[in-house]
Amino acid sequence: MFITFVIAGNMFVTFVIAGNMFVTFVNAGNMFITFVNAGNMFLRFVNAGNMFITFVIAGNMFVTFVIAGNMFVTFLNAGNMFVTFLNAGNMFLRFVNAGNMFLRHKKLAFDVVLPG
Repeated sequence: MFITFVIAGNMFVTFVIAGNMFVTFVNAGNMFITFVNAGNMFLRFVNAGNMFITFVIAGNMFVTFVIAGNMFVTFLNAGNMFVTFLNAGNMFLRFVNAGNMFLRHKKLAFDVVLPG
């Protein structure tokens, strides 16, 4: 009976060791789950980085749009300068016409003063 008791004790120790191995296996599973969660957090961080890059690209597109707007305003200013140049030309032609009218008036007056 003593030998049977010793054998039963050895079986109990073996069972305890097997239980410890099972607990170790469960802990390893928990560590794996923690590792998977860390991977998910890393992927979320990568996605956040991609969203930030997309935001930067959108900002660059907005800056390009602003530059295009500035170019359009510059084009409008050039058009206004051209119109101003045309107005200056018209004023010059009016000045020439006024000079012609003055010369005609003077010529008529000269003709009146000194008839042919």
